[in-house]
Amino acid sequence: MSQVDNVTSPHRWDTNGVLKWLQKTEPQLFQLYGELFVKHDVCGIVLMQLSDNQLLEMGVTDPTHRIEILHQSMRLQIKYEIFCVKLLQKNINISSESTVNSN
Repeated sequence: MSQVDNVTSPHRWDTNGVLKWLQKTEPQLFQLYGELFVKHDVCGIVLMQLSDNQLLEMGVTDPTHRIEILHQSMRLQIKYEIFCVKLLQKNINISSESTVNSN
């Protein structure tokens, strides 16, 4: 099993995964909007593609709350992409070392 198998991509999260993330990162916003995320079936793919307009249409009327949700979503996306790049880099280094050692 590779390291990437042990980490679930946010894109694969169901609504419960998104709710856990929201509760952990923004407990106050979870209290205010958790039910809206369930009502609108916000899974990981949807979370990563949310726009300010979509949040407004969902019922997140406070602009500072929309900005914070979008900010945290972008941070999550970047954090996961950095993890993937580091893992890829590590695998490339291991592959290079194997090639050098076999020669």
